[in-house]
Amino acid sequence: MASSLRHRTARVLLLPLLVLTLVLWWDWNWFKPLVERQASAAIGRSVSIESLDVQLSRTPLFTLDGIEVASPASMAEAVPLARLQRLALRLSLRELFSRELHILKLHLQQPALALQRDAQGASNWALTLPVSDPNTQPWLVQIDALAIDDGRFSLLDAQQKSDIRGSLHTGESNGSSAPLLLATAEGRYGTEPFEAKLMAGSVLRLRTPEDPYPVDLQLTSGATTLSLQGTLLDPLQFAGAKLRLKLQGNDLAALAGPTGFPLPATPPYRLEGDFDYRAGLIQLNRFKGLVGESDIAGEISVLLRAPRPLLTATVRSEQLRLTDLAGLIGADPAPTPAPGKASGRLLPSSPINVPRLQNADVRFEFVGKLLLGERLLFDRLSFSLQLDDGVLRATPIDFGIGEGALRVYATLDPRGDSLGLEARAELRRVDISRLMEKTGYRGEGRIG
Repeated sequence: MASSLRHRTARVLLLPLLVLTLVLWWDWNWFKPLVERQASAAIGRSVSIESLDVQLSRTPLFTLDGIEVASPASMAEAVPLARLQRLALRLSLRELFSRELHILKLHLQQPALALQRDAQGASNWALTLPVSDPNTQPWLVQIDALAIDDGRFSLLDAQQKSDIRGSLHTGESNGSSAPLLLATAEGRYGTEPFEAKLMAGSVLRLRTPEDPYPVDLQLTSGATTLSLQGTLLDPLQFAGAKLRLKLQGNDLAALAGPTGFPLPATPPYRLEGDFDYRAGLIQLNRFKGLVGESDIAGEISVLLRAPRPLLTATVRSEQLRLTDLAGLIGADPAPTPAPGKASGRLLPSSPINVPRLQNADVRFEFVGKLLLGERLLFDRLSFSLQLDDGVLRATPIDFGIGEGALRVYATLDPRGDSLGLEARAELRRVDISRLMEKTGYRGEGRIG
């Protein structure tokens, strides 16, 4: 009996001793190889971690030191994509059962992001993410607060001949007691000097209509300036946006490089509208402005999809100067001809950039109510353009002449490095007197 009691007592005392020994000798770095493998598989890149630690509680604190994300092995001269001296996050465990990753606070110390692209177009930021199961409920990520100490980032793009470097951190600004996310960048984009400044909130979640998330972005690249100011109710989902976008510059074609869209050459422009983003759809709503001497207004959206993004635009103009749209057919907008050297051509003889036409799909609707210009045969202009996989269709282009119109249907089809053209034109109820008065001659009747 006494022996049995001693055995039971020994077992009771052994359990806390084992727990104490485990606590004293436990090292969370035993899980480091597993975390590295899981992170590497998730982004398709080699991820390394120097050390890992966890402080257990109802809201455990995870600390990872010396994180490095490698660039692709094919880019031998590229530096690591990202380095981070320390990542600390405090996690709420309760939401894990409903597939929600609720991070109470995320703290990044000395993060460094180095984006690189070589002359052949290979980049170190294109990650290979695993394909998610459409039948599985996706994880929802929520971050209450963000803190960044001494962050750095850079963009070295041999293809665009760009070199931009910047910094970011959280702190107070302009006497505000609320913590802000502050970022600055400067350098060169293409051949133009580049500069940008961002002020935004660092508390990301639990916003209210009375306390929305502030955004103030100012960007300058050469003669192009962009301003985005306003608020968001849910910055992580970019929802509840009340953002005002202002954009101006000397030529819309200067945006073709950074946006990837085949934008036409234009005279100086100024645009302003309401900016929004949701589920891969970028929108500029209720915009208005000037392109050259022509007023424009309407809606523009960009759907980010594979294999090419889709740009959809509905634009109208009360008073349109035709030369302001010359870039749509490849001509110089508002050209200044040399005295005595009129070419007599309606269409330009300069080549059209075929690869650029294949960068995106486009749906463009335009209505110009009144055409301005001396000795102009047309009163108004409307057209519908569709660009699909490099094939450009006009269905149709309407030049209004009094009650009638000259209607043109055309298709531009890439054939190697050149374009094939198929076109037909129709004259409908054109008043000859209206047609001839612009030429200084007289006539009567209709053409159809």
